[in-house]
Amino acid sequence: MTPFTQANNHLRSGNPAQAIPLYLQALRTTPDLSRVITPGIILARKRHLAARQKQKPTVAVCGWELAHNPAGRAYNLAQMYAAFTDTEIIGAYFPKWDRKIWPPLGNVEIPVHSFVAEDQTRFADQALDLVMAHPYDVVHLSKPRMPNILFGLLYKLIWGATVLMDIDDEELAFADAETPLTLDAHLQKHGRLPELTSLEGKEWTRLGVGLATAFDGITVSNPALQKRYGGQIIRHARDEKRFQPSPELSSQSRSKFKVPPDKKVVLFFGTPREHKGLLETARAIAGLGRKDVVFAVVGDFPDPALKQKLQEIKGVETLFLGNQPVQSIPEVTALGDVCVLLQEPGAMVSNFQIPAKLTDALAMGRTVILQDLPPTADVIQSGAVIPVKDKNALPRALERALAQPPSAQPDTKAQDLFLKEFSFAANTPRLRQTLETARSAPKPLDTLHPLLQHIAPLAPYSSLAGLQSKTKAPDTKHLKTENAVSIIILTRNAAQHLDNCLNSFIKTNTHNPVELIIIDHASTDNTADVVAKYKNKGDIQYIHRDRNYTFSESCNFGATRARHPYLLFLNNDIIYTDDVLGKALETLKKDEKIGAVGVRLDDVPAQGKTQTIQHLGIEFKWNEKRGYHQPQQIRHPSLKDFLSAPTTYNLQLTTAVTAATMLVRKTDFNTLNGFTTAYTYGLEDIDFCLRLGRDLQKKCFCMNDMGLQHVEGATRKGMYKDKSEVIENNHKVFKEKWNTYIQNNLIQTKQPTTTASPTTYNLKPTTYNLKLPTKILFVLPQTIDGNNGYQVQLLARMLSSQGTHCIVAVPELSEGQSAMSNASSFASNHTYDIRPLISVVSYSSLLTSDPASLTLGPLDLIHAWTPREVVRRFTEKMLERHPCSLIIHLEDNEEYLTETALNRPFHELVALPESELDKLIPQNRYHPTRGRRFLDQASGLTLIIDTLNRFNTRNVPVQVLAPQVDERLFYPRPLNMKLRRANDIPDDHLVLVYTGNVHAGNKDEVNELYKAVDILNQQSCPTVLLRTGLDKKGLGTENWNRQFEKHLGWVKREQIPDILAAADILVQPGEPGPFNDERIPCKLPEFFAMGRPVVLPKTNLGLKAAHGKKAYVLQKADAEGIAAATKEIFSNKTLAGHLAKEGAFFFRTIFDAHHTIKKLALIYTSETLQNFTFTHKQ
Repeated sequence: MTPFTQANNHLRSGNPAQAIPLYLQALRTTPDLSRVITPGIILARKRHLAARQKQKPTVAVCGWELAHNPAGRAYNLAQMYAAFTDTEIIGAYFPKWDRKIWPPLGNVEIPVHSFVAEDQTRFADQALDLVMAHPYDVVHLSKPRMPNILFGLLYKLIWGATVLMDIDDEELAFADAETPLTLDAHLQKHGRLPELTSLEGKEWTRLGVGLATAFDGITVSNPALQKRYGGQIIRHARDEKRFQPSPELSSQSRSKFKVPPDKKVVLFFGTPREHKGLLETARAIAGLGRKDVVFAVVGDFPDPALKQKLQEIKGVETLFLGNQPVQSIPEVTALGDVCVLLQEPGAMVSNFQIPAKLTDALAMGRTVILQDLPPTADVIQSGAVIPVKDKNALPRALERALAQPPSAQPDTKAQDLFLKEFSFAANTPRLRQTLETARSAPKPLDTLHPLLQHIAPLAPYSSLAGLQSKTKAPDTKHLKTENAVSIIILTRNAAQHLDNCLNSFIKTNTHNPVELIIIDHASTDNTADVVAKYKNKGDIQYIHRDRNYTFSESCNFGATRARHPYLLFLNNDIIYTDDVLGKALETLKKDEKIGAVGVRLDDVPAQGKTQTIQHLGIEFKWNEKRGYHQPQQIRHPSLKDFLSAPTTYNLQLTTAVTAATMLVRKTDFNTLNGFTTAYTYGLEDIDFCLRLGRDLQKKCFCMNDMGLQHVEGATRKGMYKDKSEVIENNHKVFKEKWNTYIQNNLIQTKQPTTTASPTTYNLKPTTYNLKLPTKILFVLPQTIDGNNGYQVQLLARMLSSQGTHCIVAVPELSEGQSAMSNASSFASNHTYDIRPLISVVSYSSLLTSDPASLTLGPLDLIHAWTPREVVRRFTEKMLERHPCSLIIHLEDNEEYLTETALNRPFHELVALPESELDKLIPQNRYHPTRGRRFLDQASGLTLIIDTLNRFNTRNVPVQVLAPQVDERLFYPRPLNMKLRRANDIPDDHLVLVYTGNVHAGNKDEVNELYKAVDILNQQSCPTVLLRTGLDKKGLGTENWNRQFEKHLGWVKREQIPDILAAADILVQPGEPGPFNDERIPCKLPEFFAMGRPVVLPKTNLGLKAAHGKKAYVLQKADAEGIAAATKEIFSNKTLAGHLAKEGAFFFRTIFDAHHTIKKLALIYTSETLQNFTFTHKQ
């Protein structure tokens, strides 16, 4: 009997669950019969779902990998589900970790169904077999990894299951990626999906995270992840019945692990990784000099080298306990007096992860030392833990924590927070509510469908993806979805307004299909009854949230629930008086450069009053009190007069519109990560519109020939207590973010202020009578976001203003970049667009494409940025394919950098055979012989400083191009007291700021700066060093005295000016020598631009800035010299003011963008270049 016949028999016998796997087996073996088999599957699934609706739901929590720690979160979710459903765990084992369940879970009480993915090319087949054998009503995926995505897809496809996604980490961080990737983007670029050989790898992980919101609901573990992905927070919760602290349990634990009762125990438990601060904790304990403290580390080390480093730290007694079963967590936690939970500030994983062990420590009433990071902000605010801003504050925090006697009672604040927020009792109801909401409004499979088409074992089932969800609006099922709109309405205790809005919309709107997503912020009035009244009049999702969220948070959440490609944000106090939706959609679709469509908003008519217009778009007007051009609605005093003047309809293309009624593409909304969550019911819509313009180059359109009525301000009533405080805070956030952008891009006249404001480039094609190349290829040695990439971006902006098309070639495109992209897409570290269009292209895409059809077209010249090997090799290949002129830029003493990297004198390297040099010279360094020949092939050189002209042995044309500075970012600013106070720096302290990385070339001079800070503090001049940047490993920087440092980690470039503004004095350490004499640190011009006193050595810029007039110039900027100079400047306000003012003037005279463009024109059009022909010399 064939599987198809058996399936039919089961279906007739009332066993649809047995029929479905047999139908699928038939479809797999005879795909040509899909037209015959598919109706059977449809009917069987329909009957199966109908039968299951009457039963207690069955739930599977799916762990993408059950052999290591990701299984912990899956088990935690399953424990909570088990309280109200029949629950099991499913998943896979990848042999690189193990072939059995993660040891700490041991013999879990919840059934587990799994398989070992020995051959990943068979993963889809194995997953399909598991899914067919184990049907569930609900599947909750733990982590957005691709194995889970495939499980979720199959459960929705085969069983019609409700599928939710849980996110408790930023998975991109574990795959060394920065951005997710959509299926469409990947397929457009490659035409196929990656091979099924590394599902845990970077490419599949980016795709998995890109599909995180494709399912029916989302849960997350902390507020930082909620802001990123939306969804309901479900904590790393624990069963309050099992976590009962007592002195007896502590004594029992110490006895078991052989810890004397008189010892204090500092406890770390979890997966020991270096970013979690184990080394810093051990060193801090050692620094206390106490013999009564034990450092207990619970967990197996993925990296044995970390354990070895811990063992080598002297002065601390360390106890290694290895992994412990989850059943013994209360006992293990009771061992500790203090639990230390640190992370690496600035690391992506730290910005989105909250340690699961925090819950254990709170539940057992332990004293917790916790890193102050975005995911833990609400925990810090509760006062239940001891916060530390950075690891330098750890010793003091440990002293405070260890001051309590061993017999201290459990911390009641910690236990109270656990019961309120982290217990099963608190989280299980949230989970149940999330499940009910997800089951009421399932999403279609549209986004996931390409997986079925492009993964071979799943291809026979792709036809099933067309099956519609079991819940559909009855009157829109026959309509196409390409014009479908999801309408998101927020409400809170405004039943009457909502009733008016829904009633007027349903009566007036003729556009379909639409779905209404009504998000209720814990209303206590009859809002639910109002929604119920309209439930049968359209496709309505009603989502009742547990508290009053912000506008941004709930709109972003609503967007994750939206099934349609367009989003309309609609206030609940709108009265729908005109049929605007169809025309708004037509306007949005006809022009890709329109990113949002708003509508005229009129007052509600009132007897005896002239009906006015509230909104015709947004304009930016100077506000004296707030000190910036603030956004405000364009109003009109009379609707009647406005409508009688048709020419006013031309005032429709605008910078921004209000989100009281705003239509956008869902793709644009997701690209910009929705509304920014920094605002509270105000300005988030204007922020979004400005990002549409800045990041996507899209305008807004206000339909002023049609209008709706708006009960202005009704939405905000009851949303927050202190309205004025909230409004002012919104403006403060908005001003900090957008003030400079508004001045430079949206305002025609300068603001009325006496403070220094940024200058702008005014390089229009008619500015100069310059002859410039039509097309230039810049070749970078690293990504576009590096220092030299930043310099090239600024030059390209100037050249583009003169009509030159600039292309930038980089070794590898950074995450999320396409092969040919707008500059604004790669300039993520900058607040401003680089216009007009410039292209960023990878080396490989240029070398593998057809030269004749290359997007670049004919090149006028190549400007190679440094003669380093990676640049040389690519440039020579490009010149063979595209013969043109060659300019090479020098920005360092390349010989010195090479000998430093290899630790051998350069003259010795030159004498070596070239074949041996080829093996020795790294790609990021200059080749003594091949690099020299490459320089000799250039028809011109650009130099960052004139001392590099010694490399010009052929006497070709040369121009000195000083480092460029984006003057829209770097300009004199007031002292940034907000940042100083946020880092606990007293107002009377001297603050020095150093922005930059530490590497082999500068480690000694930067160390001198740290020593200078130490000297100043010893001399009773309290000083703090505010640092940004990264320290290259292996340089010994961890041994520096960093007690007076506030390290902010790596920051985006647009944040640097605000950090520099916190400084009293800016210092460039160093001394004359082969390294500094032939370079200009890019940060130095930025220092001068900020209008602060600058201390620097008598080399490079120190030779041009007169001592005591433009800067404080030292013969040698070492520790003693820096300490003496900064102390003198700080104590002499007159000198400080003079150096700040004259230093800013020095910057404007030396670093002039207009001079730079002229210099480029001179060298690009020199006679030597016109007669140049490249000849490749081996």
